Amino acid sequence: MSFCPNCGSEINGNPLFCPECGAYLMNAENQENGAAPQQSQPTPEQQAPVFAQQQQQPHPPVQQSSYQPHEQQPQQPTQQTYYQPPTQQQQPAQQAPYQPPVQQQQQAYNSYNYDPSAVQPMQEEKASTGLAILSFFIPLVGLILFFVKKNKQPKTAKACITAAAISILLSTVVSLTSKNKLKNEVAKLDEITTVASSEETTESAEQPAYDGVVYGTFDDKEYVNKYFGVKYTLPENFAFDSYENIANSTGDQLDSETGLPMTSYSTMKFYFDSMAVSTVNGSNITTMIFPANFLSDYADLKPDEYLQSVVEGGMGSRDNVNISDLYSLAVGDQTCYAMDATFSSEGVDLKTTYFIIEKDGSMFITQIMTTSNDTMEPKAYTAYFSAAE
Repeated sequence: MSFCPNCGSEINGNPLFCPECGAYLMNAENQENGAAPQQSQPTPEQQAPVFAQQQQQPHPPVQQSSYQPHEQQPQQPTQQTYYQPPTQQQQPAQQAPYQPPVQQQQQAYNSYNYDPSAVQPMQEEKASTGLAILSFFIPLVGLILFFVKKNKQPKTAKACITAAAISILLSTVVSLTSKNKLKNEVAKLDEITTVASSEETTESAEQPAYDGVVYGTFDDKEYVNKYFGVKYTLPENFAFDSYENIANSTGDQLDSETGLPMTSYSTMKFYFDSMAVSTVNGSNITTMIFPANFLSDYADLKPDEYLQSVVEGGMGSRDNVNISDLYSLAVGDQTCYAMDATFSSEGVDLKTTYFIIEKDGSMFITQIMTTSNDTMEPKAYTAYFSAAE
């Protein structure tokens, strides 16, 4: 029993062709009878693929078919394949040795006759001066140009953003400088306005009266009389008394024109310009102004004579009065006539120093009076006096 080498069907007898697939059957009997057609032997190269395909895909079982060859036109015998050992299979073609990409590229250049010198080098980009100037004057444009050109024209983009940044920086510096300058100018203007307002206030407080005599002013720290050119700073524990309190303590009345306490005698009148009283021992510093038109009866008296008459007249009703002679006393940058006196009032011993400054017929007299509880001499308080500008 034999089988068809083509379809695997069982073959009974010695037919020339397979009754199922019509494949030519080459067996020993047919070869002896010379029944095989004249056909060339397949080469090993032709047989190898068929054998490999048969090895990879085994034949499925073949169903019986009712195929019958035509008697009138016999089927041409198919070529029968034979098993060939692996050693007879065709050897794979020899591959070209591996070449690095650089060598392959060089070969490609050489194959096309590539000439590197024939390629023109890329021209270097130059930053646009016009766009940079535009960015300096309009920084927003520079910012937009930077984002538009940063990939294709990086140098131009860099020049634009740099010019815009410089412009913003300079604008900021100029703005801050102008702001500080304006602030300083405003401060100076405020200072000038304040000084002018202060001068106006001082002038309004120092109203001229009675032949141009200007009365002094005082605040919490010092008394100033520019007309007579003298001022004094409050000693420790001293405070200025109000005009109302001065009038109440002296029994005088406030003048309707100046608002100052005014004292009238039979032959003279004068104003209490200021009074500073110690809050510890009752000592006080009192300034008095005798305007020229109040001194008509004393027009022929010199300052020293007038001081002497005032002191002697004021001490007439006191007890235990003792008056010194006239002497010179330096007050600020002026040399003044001065006198000292001691007396008793209501059982209290008091010491007094007077000095006088004369100007244009008007007299400025200061009385410094200390109590027995004060360790300082009245004359010592003149150290608090100085020249007024």
